[in-house]
Amino acid sequence: MTPLVISTGPGRWPWLRDCLASVPGGRPVTIASSGPHGGGELAAIRVIWESEHWPRWLMLQDSCELIGDGLLKLADDLHGPALVAPRPSMYLAVYERTVLDRMHIPVLADGDREAAIAQECAFMDAYVETAHAMGFDVPVLIPEFRDGNAVRRQERHGRVNLVLESAHLRKWKGTWR
Repeated sequence: MTPLVISTGPGRWPWLRDCLASVPGGRPVTIASSGPHGGGELAAIRVIWESEHWPRWLMLQDSCELIGDGLLKLADDLHGPALVAPRPSMYLAVYERTVLDRMHIPVLADGDREAAIAQECAFMDAYVETAHAMGFDVPVLIPEFRDGNAVRRQERHGRVNLVLESAHLRKWKGTWR
């Protein structure tokens, strides 16, 4: 069973509550917080990489909701890394420790959203390039899961969200272009 990690941060309890409620019963979940100093998803990736010794894990954001167990089954059946969505992929991925071991995992200070988005693109590109250099294919598990296929915009938890949805996953996206 591929470990499931949910990244979160301070003040995001309503999102985390909704995400956890969507996880099928019996599935263990690890919550990785960026902590009081911020750093977002990269900080959560670093926390898991440094503290757990799993060979791989599936990471979702707290603004995601699983729809059934299909995505978990896809992750469990994989051997190697994968992106949940097309790049930049919102950090939604099956992370392979051997790939991360060959990379630098930066941690950003909170505050500069544009810099964070640029870093997301750079990090995910580096992850895929490193995996390819190691001989891994990096499939995209939900290729249609991108902004251009959003199903609606909707207010939730105090912000307007672009809502992405597939048969396996719903994402309430607060930053989009």
